[in-house]
Amino acid sequence: MDFRDVVIGVLVLIVFFLGFFAWTLLSGGRPAVVGPEASGLRVYYLYPSRCVNCDLRVPGQCDFCTSYYDDRVMGTLGADLGVSFDFVISDVVDKPNVFIVRDGKATLVDAKSKYGIAAGLCSFTGVGKACAAFRDEVNRTRECVKKYGVAEDALVYHYSRSECIFCEKTTPVVDSLVGEVSYNESVPYVVRKADDKNAEDKKFLSDCFGSFVNLDFVPQVICPKTGESITGAVEKLSTLREFADKCIEAK
Repeated sequence: MDFRDVVIGVLVLIVFFLGFFAWTLLSGGRPAVVGPEASGLRVYYLYPSRCVNCDLRVPGQCDFCTSYYDDRVMGTLGADLGVSFDFVISDVVDKPNVFIVRDGKATLVDAKSKYGIAAGLCSFTGVGKACAAFRDEVNRTRECVKKYGVAEDALVYHYSRSECIFCEKTTPVVDSLVGEVSYNESVPYVVRKADDKNAEDKKFLSDCFGSFVNLDFVPQVICPKTGESITGAVEKLSTLREFADKCIEAK
């Protein structure tokens, strides 16, 4: 072997180890990992910078802040879902989101609940523990609604009768859906309304969806069969019909 080749080989090794050392420092001194992250998966929990030290006494200042996770529970959440979360304070989000990066692709997941995060991780990455956590919670939800006499492919409409502008827009659309037939003209749409101010309805929502959907917000339309939900105003009947059809079709 030529002496020059030896020198080049040594230089390549030096560059490699210097690069590895720099990466280790930038990643917080963490050692090489095994599992999902070894294949290029990184998961960032983006927490709004406006939520840091926000004043609960000021109406609206802490919206979307106190009902989500903070850096103290990232380790537990990650262990349950099979990933490691990087907690990042960011001024690019107005409410907490999970940013997932893998193999040159990325997605943003609403961090409204642990199982919402699990659903996003499962669909985008296929991480086993996240998929298992999501399936288990959906199965629990399906059985829970049956105890309340609600079919798993019915829609649950969480709303408030008072001081809810978006509910005023959504409720007429929900009412229009009831009584119509489904996409195949054989199955009627069924909607279970749940008033946020009603104690029995609140218990139903808490028992069946409390760990799956962030119930601090109205209006919400929920499919117990899949765990999917729409939070915010629904102003088009076609949008609601499409959501209901997917709920009925889901396996």
